Amino acid sequence: MDEPATPKHSTEPEGRTKGRLTRSQVATRLGVSISKVRTMEGKVLHPNKIDGVNYFAPSEVEAVAKSQGEKATAGLTDGQISAKVFDMIDHGKELREIVIELEIPPAVVRAFYREWLDDFDEGEKRRRDAEQNVKEERAKQTADRRDEAEARALERNLAKLFGGNR
Repeated sequence: MDEPATPKHSTEPEGRTKGRLTRSQVATRLGVSISKVRTMEGKVLHPNKIDGVNYFAPSEVEAVAKSQGEKATAGLTDGQISAKVFDMIDHGKELREIVIELEIPPAVVRAFYREWLDDFDEGEKRRRDAEQNVKEERAKQTADRRDEAEARALERNLAKLFGGNR
């Protein structure tokens, strides 16, 4: 018995699209909208249309990302940057990979990592403790300044009182 022939078009596109990026993936990588990707087509991006879908070469997308000089975090809020770092940590990215991809300093990534490790209760306890320590230090500095001012005032008064008797 002969098996039915598999139509060529069912497997052929998969081979031609393997490793290529869709508009949505390009938009995510460049940090722009899909509409913006469409306006870049034919100018800086040159997709291949396969079965009516545009596919982009990853190397070309990376070149565009680098040539635009746009940081992955440009225009993002601190919360959005935090979310990106947390997501990358969740997906097993290493410090170097996060720094390179998001173009943020290692110290910043380490700070995010410490926050990522925290659970809510411990983090909140540390925050409150640090806040209390700052308040106590300010109160101590204020008391020290007050004590120094009182000591200077006492010295002036003593000098006035006993200045003529010496």
